[in-house]
Amino acid sequence: MALTHNSSVAGGEPKWSAVDKTRLPDNAFADQKNRKYPHHWVKNGEVGDDGVYVSGDMYLHPGGLDAAWAAANGARSGQEASPEVVAHLQKHRRALGLDDKADADFDDGETGEVFCGRRENKAFPFELKADGLDETGTFSGYASMFGGKPDTYGDIVDAGAFAETLAKGGRNGTGVAMLWQHRSDEPLGVWDEIVEDKKGLKVSGRLAMATQRGREAHELMKMGAIRGLSIGYDALDFYYETPKGNDQKIRHLKKVELWEISPVTFPALTRAQIAVVKGLREARTERELERALREAGLSRQDALYLAGLCRTSLRESGAEGARGLEAVAAALRGVNLSLDVYRRLHA
Repeated sequence: MALTHNSSVAGGEPKWSAVDKTRLPDNAFADQKNRKYPHHWVKNGEVGDDGVYVSGDMYLHPGGLDAAWAAANGARSGQEASPEVVAHLQKHRRALGLDDKADADFDDGETGEVFCGRRENKAFPFELKADGLDETGTFSGYASMFGGKPDTYGDIVDAGAFAETLAKGGRNGTGVAMLWQHRSDEPLGVWDEIVEDKKGLKVSGRLAMATQRGREAHELMKMGAIRGLSIGYDALDFYYETPKGNDQKIRHLKKVELWEISPVTFPALTRAQIAVVKGLREARTERELERALREAGLSRQDALYLAGLCRTSLRESGAEGARGLEAVAAALRGVNLSLDVYRRLHA
């Protein structure tokens, strides 16, 4: 085995707290330059003049890996390690079959404290909701977008990143949950469809309108207080690039394990949106907008009312390109509550 970096486990290793980390060679650390996040131990080793092992067999230490993983996720200092360190440790975890426990708790191996593992969230804003304009609680849109410029996290999601996890039914094959603000104890509804298309991860779902939380979420979405969708996921395969003339490293997500998708308050990526209606982007006149609203499932009465309220915005914007869409979006955001009043008066 020698002192080569590997993911082999010998068995019968000492407690991690009993391992003398000062004797470990640099490649036993995830951050070799600063000798931080050790996760290996040396069996039958001989120490050189500098007090560091020069011979012996180096193995991965499961307890040390747990401790390094907890520390890299800010367990002690509150500060996360670099993406390179996290990726290094994640490869070892995957080799030991621990990837499916990425959100489990870990003992740090030193103090007996238990820390939470790493699960990432990524939020995408939306401008409008679709069928949520009626009382069924249904809505659709994009939970993630492919390609383009990096988001505020410095990430780009590559096309096909969700293919494998969707094929097996989400993490552990139990389906992808709809949660309230990523809270696992507050399910919000169900996702009826989650598919990849050319743009990104397209979703449609239903809020649980028979529950108080579902009704609250529905009302907040109508008011525009809930401004985005956010995915909870594990990054299984990714790589980094540094574009020429740019110091910022960009992470490309090639494969992710999808846990859940949550409506959230704060957006992060302006290219993602909830689709109000099929054909909204192409609507250039009041009549076209009415038709698009009808295709989305609104009644003729509601579609006429909404299109009429947007008449001025359509005319003033010239209905050209993104300006036209933004004007319609702003108009619809401003009339959601008016629509409720209208329905009550005409019920």
